[in-house]
Amino acid sequence: MATYKLLFVDQEKEDVALMQELLPNDQFEIITLDNSHLEPELSVLTRNIPDAILLNAGLAVDNTCRLIRKIRSHHSLRHLLIIVLSVFDPSFISRDDLLAEADDVIQKPYSYRELTWLVDRIKKGLAFRDAR
Repeated sequence: MATYKLLFVDQEKEDVALMQELLPNDQFEIITLDNSHLEPELSVLTRNIPDAILLNAGLAVDNTCRLIRKIRSHHSLRHLLIIVLSVFDPSFISRDDLLAEADDVIQKPYSYRELTWLVDRIKKGLAFRDAR
């Protein structure tokens, strides 16, 4: 049985397949959700709370920020580790927006090394949270 539950919000099948290949099945249960339908699914999220959320922002940084604020304002979801995949260079994103809301932002396209770092970041973030 998986140790952690990861919600991966993305509509790009290649990214989903890569993440499922990269994350060990015995440690991560990956739940995928198409980000074009995320708003109605927020209520579902509260019934099946993951340990972390990986969001593909695509070009919709404002929508992603709004969604993260909703998650952070919900009492049972605010503790979640949120990592955003974005086509924008993080240095160009306003500190008041995405970087202020997410735990980490990774620029796409990303390398295998960055994805390996991402997996380690998720594991460490969740282990740190569990140790509290």
